[in-house]
This record gives sequence, structure tokens and C-alpha cells, in this order.
Amino acid sequence: MSNSSPASSKMKYIGIFIILLITRNALAQQENFASRLYFPGLIGVSIQPKSAMVSYQPGLLLNTAIEYRSNNDGSLFYRFNYDGVTHKYSGATTELPTNVKSGNMHRTYFLAGAGYRKRYGRIGWYVLLQPGFGIRGYDVVSSNESGFVLFQATKQALSVKLTAGLEFYLAKHFALIVEPSRYQNSFSNNDILANRSEMALSIGFTTTLF
Repeated sequence: MSNSSPASSKMKYIGIFIILLITRNALAQQENFASRLYFPGLIGVSIQPKSAMVSYQPGLLLNTAIEYRSNNDGSLFYRFNYDGVTHKYSGATTELPTNVKSGNMHRTYFLAGAGYRKRYGRIGWYVLLQPGFGIRGYDVVSSNESGFVLFQATKQALSVKLTAGLEFYLAKHFALIVEPSRYQNSFSNNDILANRSEMALSIGFTTTLF
């Protein structure tokens, strides 16, 4: 039975130390990344400007997002938003992609952009600009041999969201949010009447996973 030399044992300990050091640094980097990845969730009210031909009631708005912060104390951050809103409408069907005079209009936004945040202790504020696109859908009724069929007519358009936010931190990585925003929509189909903008006010929270 052969014994390991002192030099060999020393190399084993050095190797174990290096592996532990690399593992520690990797975990620290992973924790640092996770601490900068936030998940805002908000609920609010969206209001579209009045139109002579179509009237939209205030709609329920749901905001879900993923946000990466370059620095937890402030400065630049990046956010992807998936927003959904539903408005009840009534108006001239000839001006809309539907034959339902009174119904629901569903709009979904996919937006990504950058913003700037500043924190003062437990209070923070931010501004954010996100280009993207929106999909709006209306219910349409058609008839066939079996009777009536309900389906949705959809239209896509470029959209830009401008957001301002106020945060109150209850913990290091958990804050309550109040967020006013404006969606600017530009539709290429000029023969179809659609409000080009809507204002929203949402409240919610943001937090990390860990």
C-alpha cells in the first residue's frame, strides 16, 4: 500500500480550494443577478378619449413585466411588458372591424424599453419609454348552415408606452407602486376608426424571486 507524498496532498487541498472559490464566485454572481431581476405586477384603469362615432368605457388593465436593474440604488433599468386591457364599447359598426354594435374590445400590448430610476431611502421614482406593438380584437358574429358563429377580428399596430412611477419600499427588494402611463397607438388602416391613445393609472407591487 503506497502513501501519498506531501506534495501530492498539498496539490489536492489547493485544487479543492480553487473549486470552492470558483463555486462561491459563481453563486455570488447568480445571487447578484437574481437580486437585480424584478417582476412588477399591477392592476389599473385605462381610459380612451371620446370619439364622435364610438364610445369606449373605462377598461380594466392588467400589467405584467420583467425588469432588470443595472443598479438597485438607481440609474438605468430595462423592462419588458405584457399588458392587457378590455373596454366595453358602443357605436357605429361601419367604423369598426366588427358587426357587433355594443360589445368588448380586447387589446394586448407587447413592449420593451429602458428607463431611469432614482431612490431616496424608501422612496423611489422612475420614467420609462417602451416601443412595441398592440393587438386589438373585436367579436364578430357570422352565420352558416349550423347557425351563428362567434369569432374575433384582430388588428395589429405599432405602439409606444410612456410611464412614470412612484415606489415605496417596504423591504429591500419589495415595493408598492403607483404608475400613471400613456399608450400611443398608430394604426395604418385609416378607414377604421380607432382611438390612437389611452391613459392609464395602475397600482401594484414589484419584487424579486429571491
